[in-house]
Amino acid sequence: MACACVFGGGNGWGRRIAEALEGLSVKTRIIEKDASHVQIVQAIRQSTLVFIAIPDSAINPLLLEYGAMLDGKILIDCATNKAGFAETLQQLAGKGVSVCSTHPMAASTGALRGQNTLIMPVGAAAERAERAARAIYRKLGMHCEPFTFDRHTEAMVILQMLPHLVQRLFIETLGY
Repeated sequence: MACACVFGGGNGWGRRIAEALEGLSVKTRIIEKDASHVQIVQAIRQSTLVFIAIPDSAINPLLLEYGAMLDGKILIDCATNKAGFAETLQQLAGKGVSVCSTHPMAASTGALRGQNTLIMPVGAAAERAERAARAIYRKLGMHCEPFTFDRHTEAMVILQMLPHLVQRLFIETLGY
């Protein structure tokens, strides 16, 4: 893991991931939404690890456009909602890309030490990506919890959507 690029590395989780990679002595290149096609291609080509920390809805278009360049690379994401790109991740994994999907169970702006992150290997070649994901999140002081990628969406409905809905109802009720 000598060189990495972090899509969305300027803010939020991307920034925290970039800092962790640099703390692991990984040369890290940050790619933001204003990056040109040439800059993106160059960053991917020069990287062993590609970490995606951009809005969930932008991930599938990114993977579709640049997925062919990921052969032999490590690919990790930290999206909350995997539904829009899960199939594409699985296809890339089927082609031999080392893929590990993650879901930090904490806000990027808060203290991370002791917080959990779900580690979800995807496909038969996931070992390198899983190892890299664990190193990154451990550098942030987080606990790495193994989870099944195929069960992520249904679990998040229970763990996130219902509590968020109840909180929204409380907010609305108290607002009147």
